[in-house]
Amino acid sequence: MKCKVAPLFGTALAFLLFAGTGARADFVDYTYSWSTDTPGIASDNTGTTTISMTSIVPAFHHIPSNLSDTPVASILGSLTNLTDPSSLDTFGINAPPKVFTLTFRALPGDHSATPGDLLAAPSLTFQGFFQGAIGAPNGVNPGFTSLVGVLDPNAQIVDIGGGLILNVSLTGAVVPSGPLPGGLSASSGSIGSLITFGQGQGGGGTSDSPEPSTLVLSCLGLSFLGAKAWRRTRKQNVPA
Repeated sequence: MKCKVAPLFGTALAFLLFAGTGARADFVDYTYSWSTDTPGIASDNTGTTTISMTSIVPAFHHIPSNLSDTPVASILGSLTNLTDPSSLDTFGINAPPKVFTLTFRALPGDHSATPGDLLAAPSLTFQGFFQGAIGAPNGVNPGFTSLVGVLDPNAQIVDIGGGLILNVSLTGAVVPSGPLPGGLSASSGSIGSLITFGQGQGGGGTSDSPEPSTLVLSCLGLSFLGAKAWRRTRKQNVPA
């Protein structure tokens, strides 16, 4: 009796390929925070407008590892003691720019991490300053601003443990609008960041999906085994 190996091989091959494509995607779990050592940056005209910078409390993220994350690095607000709405305050023009520092910290996983936990976590430090003017060129448009954020342009890499490497950079500053007389600015601004993921020491995240090279080698090995079994069966069925 002839043994039909080819259909069995085809079924096994299809099962292998289906198993690879049906697996779930890999996710990254990490907790981060941003903090600043410069909560307020005064304008060149001392005692007038101050840009406030807010630290970002620990936040837990669960996202696909093939995507990038874009958390806010700092919230910016404009506080003012101006009584004249036509005033225009400058930053880094009539005096040297005041440099601020933003510190990024992160831990793998751990959605319950506190600010104290993150103080001992791996960290990165970025610097920047503001340059330009904020306020109104006249009393008609109190929302006018020509202020820009000059940020550290270099991406930095940190291994936070658990087999997870983060590539972190600052992406830009959306500055607050000009101050309104006697209160807060018309709108807040922010500094953004960009984070991408890589695998570090210790293994990284788990995935049920086999590597493409593993699939190819498995299929080739099965092919050779199937061919060998077919030839052996054929020789046994040849009349003496």
